[in-house]
Amino acid sequence: MKPEHDFICISDGSGHSDGNHAGGGCCRLTTRDASRTWVFFNAKNHTSVERMELEVFLDALAFLTAQLSDETLKSRPHVLWLCDRRNLVWGATRDIETGDLKAERSTAAADLWARFEYLETIFHVHPVWVPRNSNGFQAETDAMAGRLRVLLRDFSNTNHTISCHQKSKSTTRETGISATPSTTSSNGDSTSEKPPTAI
Repeated sequence: MKPEHDFICISDGSGHSDGNHAGGGCCRLTTRDASRTWVFFNAKNHTSVERMELEVFLDALAFLTAQLSDETLKSRPHVLWLCDRRNLVWGATRDIETGDLKAERSTAAADLWARFEYLETIFHVHPVWVPRNSNGFQAETDAMAGRLRVLLRDFSNTNHTISCHQKSKSTTRETGISATPSTTSSNGDSTSEKPPTAI
């Protein structure tokens, strides 16, 4: 009998596979009872669609480690991960009896898989492949990832200076975009929370 999942993650990435273009990622994290939802997103240059999707999923897990109590984390919460990248799902799936991986993990994302292995000690991750845009929430994350990729691509192709804070000096343009996760409670109120501690 499969365990009930404590959280559901729907992730999507946008970009190319060669690692030489801009990419975007988006992840929707929801509690099992749908009482709370968080959305994570990022964008980077010189990356791949696989890296963006895996990284934004890891950001969601890292966020949970900072939000949940030590007592809850000791129980290793179950996270259902819905993903439309077969290579990511296979790379994250282990044989139930032997614990062996179903497929080799990409060496191009060795740093991210190392983060995944650590977070696997905190969460039971259940990756499931789903066809692209097979549900409304997945279509939304796909659209957001695509918009972020195009935003960063267009920004990088022009000469800009940006100011991170009102009082700070202008700096040369950044090559990445990140955001504080937004959260929505069951009553529809939106708030902002501090970004997760980096792992």
